[in-house]
Amino acid sequence: MKAPKTRPLLALATGFLLTGTLGSVHAFSVIVVPLEVVYGASRADVSLIYSLALICLTVAVLGSHLLFRRVAPFRLVAGIGVGSAAGLALAAQGGGLGAVFFGYGVLFGFANGLGYAFALQLAAHAFPTRKGTVMGAVTAVYACGAMLFANVFDRLTASAGVFAVFGTLALIMIAVAAVGAATCRMSRVEIALEEPAPATAGPGPGSGRLLGLLWLGYGLGCLAGLMAIGHAAGIVHAAGGVGGLMTLGVTLIAVGNALGGFAAGALADRFSIRLLLVALPLVSAAALVGLAAAGQPTAAIFCLAIIGFCYGAIIALYPVATTHYVGLGEPAKAYGRVFTAWGLAGLLGPWVAGLLFDLGGGYGPAALAAGAAAVMSAGAALLLPEPAP
Repeated sequence: MKAPKTRPLLALATGFLLTGTLGSVHAFSVIVVPLEVVYGASRADVSLIYSLALICLTVAVLGSHLLFRRVAPFRLVAGIGVGSAAGLALAAQGGGLGAVFFGYGVLFGFANGLGYAFALQLAAHAFPTRKGTVMGAVTAVYACGAMLFANVFDRLTASAGVFAVFGTLALIMIAVAAVGAATCRMSRVEIALEEPAPATAGPGPGSGRLLGLLWLGYGLGCLAGLMAIGHAAGIVHAAGGVGGLMTLGVTLIAVGNALGGFAAGALADRFSIRLLLVALPLVSAAALVGLAAAGQPTAAIFCLAIIGFCYGAIIALYPVATTHYVGLGEPAKAYGRVFTAWGLAGLLGPWVAGLLFDLGGGYGPAALAAGAAAVMSAGAALLLPEPAP
């Protein structure tokens, strides 16, 4: 019997629907101050909610292949939407900061990681000959979600309070569950993952020093971007910006993130990947020094946009770099190990920035610390060998 014809555009639309809404996690900085006010909490405590969400996101990405092998794609979409909505609904109840930690940080964070990983796989299987292009587009839409929801969160907080943000997003995720499951099922695209290769006696090409350098370079390079994304609104506020300027800071760092992701492919076609992995963190470090010295909100916003661009390019280039260095044998397994650095950066960057803010009342020390991490990222990349063409 002839297999039913797939509809790849519907699968891609499902991926965009997921990442466009789940990308709202990176608009969290808009509600940091309102949560501080409601709960009388410190900046470090509230920042830890975002850090926890990123850790749970990382765990979900690493274990997602186990579900992809066992659950039909349209059921996964429904589960991701309903799971996200459940966590957000719990956070919306206003029962205490612990409810926000568990509902938003754990449940929504974990569902977010599943949705992000699934959207990438779905796009890649829908367009197997254009994987790089569609996976880059799905990642960029994730950044665009932060840009869109920053404005939504700002207006909701001003008109109805911070818990309306969680409640509204929960309703949106229920709609995503219904619409996304339908479009995914109509696409008829299935995810057929390769069976893991048998273990070998000796170390593979991605073992040891090479993966260690990729891990360090990726984690230290991401730390700057995740710190800035997690505190963008607060950074602009500390520089003297209020209201719309704070939202603009969150929006432009998301725009920079998306543009960096889109530009990464073009940059990689024209320059050595190793050179880019050295240069981008150094540009980010320069912007972080400027951010530490910024006395005006417009200067802070400009620096945030540059940091966002560098971050977007870095997270798009490291998977490519891992494939170049490790080869085509087990790049997914190798990148899974490297990706854990992103999770650690997601924990440390926002939380340490909040802690330093509480201790000193500003973001200068955090920006300089992140700048030092970016310089070390460039140093790790400099130690990498030039990848084979």
